[in-house]
Amino acid sequence: MEALRKAGADVIDMHRVGGGFPDLLICYGGYLTLMEVKSPTGKLNKAELRWHERHGVEMPVHIVHSVDEALRTIGIETEST
Repeated sequence: MEALRKAGADVIDMHRVGGGFPDLLICYGGYLTLMEVKSPTGKLNKAELRWHERHGVEMPVHIVHSVDEALRTIGIETEST
């Protein structure tokens, strides 16, 4: 969240909502982005999979495994790319 905020994004931590709802709601560049944050080897749990199946078409969720990946998802190129 810190890196996204430093890049100028508004970030709302949603991880306590539960029910498979994505971890972060991000507003950047006039767009809203839903983001699921996972460890480098992390996978979606059952509740997250159900949420994606039910809502993922209308509201795509970006699954990220690193800070660089999160930044690239909102359109910010990083030094490692």
